[in-house]
Amino acid sequence: MVPEDFDTTWASSHLPHKYGGLKVCYIEQILEPTMLPTRTETTGRTFDRSSLVPLGTPGSSPAARSSAQSLTNRPSLKLNDFCGTIHQSFDQEVGIYPNGFNHDITLIKPAHRTLVKDVASPISGIGWLNHDSWISLRQQTTTIKILADAESSESAGGSQAAKSIKCSRPSDILVVGEGIFLNQKAAAGNSKSLKHHDAATWEDLVSRAILYRVYPDFDPPNGHSGTALYADGTRTDGTEGPGVVGFQSFVQRSGHVQNFEMEGDALERRLRAGRVAFYGAFEVPAELKKYHIY
Repeated sequence: MVPEDFDTTWASSHLPHKYGGLKVCYIEQILEPTMLPTRTETTGRTFDRSSLVPLGTPGSSPAARSSAQSLTNRPSLKLNDFCGTIHQSFDQEVGIYPNGFNHDITLIKPAHRTLVKDVASPISGIGWLNHDSWISLRQQTTTIKILADAESSESAGGSQAAKSIKCSRPSDILVVGEGIFLNQKAAAGNSKSLKHHDAATWEDLVSRAILYRVYPDFDPPNGHSGTALYADGTRTDGTEGPGVVGFQSFVQRSGHVQNFEMEGDALERRLRAGRVAFYGAFEVPAELKKYHIY
């Protein structure tokens, strides 16, 4: 239950969509009380119901107030069962997505090292794909792989195929940008949330991202935000092999039947009309590649 002024758009982009197997939803708290605050007498003591503070509410105790103040001074983020503090954000002036997002990556420092001591990449020795190899993924249709452990792949019913969308010319960016914009307007219906967005907003987004298609599609698409992608190529240390391309950041859905093998002019026409479902991932910041090991 969330208050009327709760930013559900932000929450949908930053908070988990599943928790312990349950789907996370936000329900606007517009309920009205069935009785008004009153003075109630019990066991010889009188108290005012309107002054009661629920357990866990900041202000209910000195310890709670201290905790609330510390959270204010040091932002924290809880992702499923991993808690920690925000160590570094690579987007300093973000607004409602996609405004202000250049990388869509935040580093989290775990509260306790024991929480992550057993976390390891499903592929040993994986590195970061260098910039030239990253650019080459945009210049032709190229195989991209989804970094997931064996258990996740089996639960999804087998491995999923993914490949990039050729998008290296300004005209390609224009086409895909228009496609996203058309799709967004159709999804918004009578909403005015997109009134300040124009095609240039989405063209700028596309110009900084790898676009890729997945078969079979993620279910649900939003639940895979942050999924790591990798491809074979030259890595930042000069070696050849698997390197992380980026992390899943945005999606264009489509209610139309998809053809994963479609390429060339036919694909371009459908992109222009907003009829192609695809995903986008930004390039990993150079600073992250230099100072952090995946």
